[in-house]
Amino acid sequence: MTELSTLLCNGLLPRLGVDPSIDGGIQKWITNGAYVPRTTGTPGEVVLGQVAASSFVPAIGYDFERFALAARESHAIASLEKESIGVLGWPTLKCYYASFFAAHAILRSRGASISKLERGHTNHINSVLNVYQNGASPISPGMFWVSVIDDPSNGPGEISVSLKPQSKNGAGVHEAFWMEFCSFLNDEAANAVSTGAPGASDFVVKTDELSKTILNGGKTGSWLSHVRNQINYQHAHDLWLPYRRSTEGYRSLVGNGFPSIEKARLDVSKTKKPVTAFVNVALYVTNLSIAVSNFLAARSTKGKAFGQKWRRMNQIIEGK
Repeated sequence: MTELSTLLCNGLLPRLGVDPSIDGGIQKWITNGAYVPRTTGTPGEVVLGQVAASSFVPAIGYDFERFALAARESHAIASLEKESIGVLGWPTLKCYYASFFAAHAILRSRGASISKLERGHTNHINSVLNVYQNGASPISPGMFWVSVIDDPSNGPGEISVSLKPQSKNGAGVHEAFWMEFCSFLNDEAANAVSTGAPGASDFVVKTDELSKTILNGGKTGSWLSHVRNQINYQHAHDLWLPYRRSTEGYRSLVGNGFPSIEKARLDVSKTKKPVTAFVNVALYVTNLSIAVSNFLAARSTKGKAFGQKWRRMNQIIEGK
């Protein structure tokens, strides 16, 4: 594992992946779970208190699993297409989507997500909220930042879950996601420092390096998403056939292939080698998710739990 992936594994949700997940994930848990909701004074935010961790972790575990497996599969397909067909456009984009799924998995492994709550979900929360807090302002459907938070009012085995409307500030879905992802990692590193967690100073350095690499240089707040848009919608960087052999993407990816995921780097120049940098950053994030998944799978031995699914995925990809 990389140094950052080791640090990430130190703060995973307890028992994540150990028990079988609950189908439907966070959305289904919202309507079936037991909790005591309260407003916070922040418009649209609700905290669900006195949540049994034993019910919440398998629910968010379902969402972790689907993103972790999708990241692994997307990386495998990108590499296979690149090597067997020799094309560049779609394999490069699939590297990006592997990282996008990977980042979603990493968030959920630590008890956070960006999730859509439909009207049925918010109606249920509002009805329960009205029982405990008559006259409280109702919440509206939309995208929410979901996170496990500290709450001294909880008893043993209980957690609290914050639901806060996502603020995109005019950014697109992918741009907003990467900004939230980086902000979360930086907050986790700051929390590690405040609690005196082992390796906290390294955590701060590594998350800051990753965040700056993902974000800096993008016109809409996320360089990684900006380059993905250029490749996907503008067919920029000469990655689609017929491409010129003099381009940086051709010389880098055809001549050398995708870099080994374990050796992906964050220090490739974005200005001189934008395609090479783009692929390296995407692979770096994907590798973090794979390392977390390997760690969780090692402690997951129950039937139908994550470990069984992860090992089967690897067997299929490796042809065993």
